[in-house]
Amino acid sequence: MLPLEYGDVDKGFAEADYIIEGTYESPLQHNLSPEPRPVICQWVGNELTCWTSTQTPQAIREELAQCLDMPLSNIRVISTYTVGGYGGKQPGKISVLTALLAKKTGRPVKALFTREEDFIATHRRIDAKIYARLGVKKGGRITALYAKMISNYGRDSAFGYSIPANSAATTCSILYQYPNSRFEGYHVITNIEDHGAMNGFGDPEAGFCIERLMDEAAEKIGMDPVEFRLKNCARYGDKGMDRATAEFGPVEWSVLGPDVDSFPECIRKVAEKARWKEKWKGWETPMEVREAKRRGIGIAIGMHHCLSRTPDSATVKMNQDGTADVFSSDPEIGQGLRTAMGQVVAEVLGLPYEDVNVLLSDTSVTPYGYGVFASRGTLAGIGAAYKAALEVKRQLLEIAAGRLGVKPEEMEVGKRRIFVKRNPAKGISIAEACLVGFQVTGNARVPYPWIDERSGKKISPVSVVATIAEVEVDTETGELDLLRLTSAHDCGRAINPTIAENQIDMSLTLANGWVRTEELVIDKSTGVIINPNMLDYKIMTILDMPKMDDIQEILVEFPNPWGAFGAKGMSETAMTTAAPAIANAIYNAIGVRVRGDHLTPNRILQAMEK
Repeated sequence: MLPLEYGDVDKGFAEADYIIEGTYESPLQHNLSPEPRPVICQWVGNELTCWTSTQTPQAIREELAQCLDMPLSNIRVISTYTVGGYGGKQPGKISVLTALLAKKTGRPVKALFTREEDFIATHRRIDAKIYARLGVKKGGRITALYAKMISNYGRDSAFGYSIPANSAATTCSILYQYPNSRFEGYHVITNIEDHGAMNGFGDPEAGFCIERLMDEAAEKIGMDPVEFRLKNCARYGDKGMDRATAEFGPVEWSVLGPDVDSFPECIRKVAEKARWKEKWKGWETPMEVREAKRRGIGIAIGMHHCLSRTPDSATVKMNQDGTADVFSSDPEIGQGLRTAMGQVVAEVLGLPYEDVNVLLSDTSVTPYGYGVFASRGTLAGIGAAYKAALEVKRQLLEIAAGRLGVKPEEMEVGKRRIFVKRNPAKGISIAEACLVGFQVTGNARVPYPWIDERSGKKISPVSVVATIAEVEVDTETGELDLLRLTSAHDCGRAINPTIAENQIDMSLTLANGWVRTEELVIDKSTGVIINPNMLDYKIMTILDMPKMDDIQEILVEFPNPWGAFGAKGMSETAMTTAAPAIANAIYNAIGVRVRGDHLTPNRILQAMEK
């Protein structure tokens, strides 16, 4: 069992005016990367090169070294571009076997999973059953939360209790101002495939329960669900918790940082954009009724950590013509890391974007980093590149100051030049400074943890989100149509707004499919997946999502004190809210709560019959 407790839960329930409880389920989901897992291995003497599609190239290198009993210096792992991951491309699975085959044959060997193999031989999101109990005062204040999560471990896993630990440390302990909370997590070993990381990593599973429970609490006291969340959402200085502390112990409670004060703004902005006050008609009243079809609206909020506890490093090297090379071991997995990292370094050094070349994920060239997972790419990977660029800028200013007879602090960079702030005409080109400096290079490491200046405690940064869904339900057939999604995200500072909005859209689509159509059909007697293909495992298509104008992304820029220009990760956060927002909208439409794992027409009809 994984326990996590804060305060006195029994006392909290005793103080409550109402106690709301329910049992909810969250479904399995496969990562279903557009690119099945490929690996190519080649030996030259005793040196191994491995090209692989992975989120964690340095971990693959360490795994190869350990399994093959080789020094790291003899292993090169390259993962320059990975097509989609969603958590599924860690660990590597087949790199060691491919390396052994290449060694045995004396030839390069390529291994590529078929789509069926990708389904049955990798890992998937856990499914879970959660019983939760909530105490609340008449005025809307939460007094206590108890959550018991029983999750499907499968046959094996490299992640242990990591995913329930994240549910415990985030959604079930700090999403709201819980003065008293208790979490109990249980894994059950079964005969199905392994469980592992997937977009959201525990928060969607817990949120699909907690956010439906919160709606029931708001209804019980007759409060608008938006106002209920505004009243209780987490704030700066509230209790905080790092997932790794929850999992491995000893338990160390901390505080939430100043960036979480963006929560009320996210809720207000999403309500305003979705025209909540105009559309919300009150409890037991649909938004609109047209014969058998009823429309409803629902809200959910969520949070997710945006940095694992592992540090990261980066190198920025200037070339003799004034251009820059950036080196990082964090791979590009379609999220736009390469673009955003180049933008940040260009901004720091006063260069146009096209003057910056970003080289990612070649372990023989790039400095050590843990890879891209846990929404850490922005704060860790880009944050390290940002600090390395600042070091390069410092050196360039010193070189130029010596040439011009001024102090470095009197100078600035911009438009490929280094110039005196009070006299911009006086300066030299960055290329000239690079020639004088011979080789200007900056190295940086993003540390963990960050320390809150006000409390002196360790901070684990989080991103927050509020999402509103609008649905139409046919009460005769149970058919569900998702009409609109409006989602507000604290991104700290949007380095590239278009990329950030695309990340939101991806997570919203992933969440919509997770609880509506993506069902892994498993033979319970054997644990074998019966539908390991993209025809029978039905992911969302463009026809299953709202029209482009009906998906509204709101970027709330609340600068993070630790990120590059205030930026922080947010791509997984949308995954935590779309599903419960849809479920709450269904209730608003038909007056019946669907507590099961999938929001299918059959489940909706069954709920209505009860």
